[in-house]
Amino acid sequence: MESQQPRALSCLRTYGSVSFLCAAVYFLQGISEPSEGLIAQPVRSWLRQAGYGAGLVGWYGAALTLPWVAKPFYGMLTDFVPLFGLRRKSYLIAAHSAACLGLVAAYAASAWWEFHVRPIMLLVPLLVATIGVAFADVVIDAVMVEIGQRLKLTGRLQSIQWTAMYTATIVTGLLGGHLSQHHQQAAGLLLAALCAAVGLALSILFVREPKREEVPVQHPLRAPTHPVNQPVSLVRSLRPILVQMDYAAQVAPARLAGTVFALLTGLSNLSIGLATGWGGSLYESWAKLEGVEPAFRQVVAVGILTTASCWLLLLWFPRESATSAPAAASPPV
Repeated sequence: MESQQPRALSCLRTYGSVSFLCAAVYFLQGISEPSEGLIAQPVRSWLRQAGYGAGLVGWYGAALTLPWVAKPFYGMLTDFVPLFGLRRKSYLIAAHSAACLGLVAAYAASAWWEFHVRPIMLLVPLLVATIGVAFADVVIDAVMVEIGQRLKLTGRLQSIQWTAMYTATIVTGLLGGHLSQHHQQAAGLLLAALCAAVGLALSILFVREPKREEVPVQHPLRAPTHPVNQPVSLVRSLRPILVQMDYAAQVAPARLAGTVFALLTGLSNLSIGLATGWGGSLYESWAKLEGVEPAFRQVVAVGILTTASCWLLLLWFPRESATSAPAAASPPV
C-alpha cells in the first residue's frame, strides 16, 4: 500500500496539470478561433455592412473551416516528424505563434483599410490564424489521448475540454454580438490575438516533453482490446458527441494519437464547413423566392432531417448478446 501512494500522488498531479492545460488551451482556442470564435460575428457583420449577401458570407465562413479539414495532415506531422526533437511542445508553440501573428496581421490590415472590408485580402491572415488554432487543437488532443490512456481518464479529460470549449462559445457569443453592434470589430481581432498569445505562453511554460527521435509504436497501456463490445452502450448516452470522442480517444493508438483523432474531427469539420456554405446559399435563394421567414424555417427543416438521419448509423453497430465478452474485458471508464 505504501509503495502505491507515491504513484497515486504522481498520477493525481499529472491529471491536475493535464486537466488545467486542456481546459485552458480549449478555452483560449474557443475565443481565438476565427470561424466560430470571438471574431466570427464581427467578421460577418463587416461583410454584411460592406454589402455582401448571405451566400457569400456563408461560403466565406466555409472557407475558414478548410484548415480544420486538414487536421489529419497536422496529426501526421506531430506524430511522425519531430520538430527540434519534440513531437508535441514545439508544434504547440509554432501553432500558437501562427495564430497570434495571423490575427495581428488581420487587425493591421483592417486598420489600414479604415474598416472598408476586402473579403479576399482579409481571408488570408484569418486562414493563417485558423491553421494555427486547428494545429494546436490536434496537438493538445494528442497529449490528451496519450496521458488519458495512461491514467485511464480519457472520458474525464474529454469532458473538461468540451466544457471549456462551450464556456468559450457562450463568452464569444455575447461579446462578439456586443462588438458587432457597436462597430468595434477590430477590437475583437486584438482580443483574439491576445488569447492566442496566452496560449503560446502556456505552451512554453507548462508543456513538458523529453526530446526523442523515436517513440515505441505500442503504448505501455494498450488501447481497449475489445472495442466491438462498446458501441451499443455508448450510443445510449445522452451526450453522443462527447461519447463518440471518448471512444475514439480510448481506441486510438497512442503513437498515432494525433493522426487518428484528427481524422475523425477533420471529417466532422468538413461537414460543418459544407453546411455553412450550403446553408447560406439555400437561405439566400429561398429568401428571394418566398421571403425571409419561410426561408429560415425551411433551412431549419433541412437541419432537422439531416440530424435525424444520423440514426441510420445505428444499423452499423454490433448488437449486444448473451455471448458478448464479459464486462471485465471492457475498457475502463
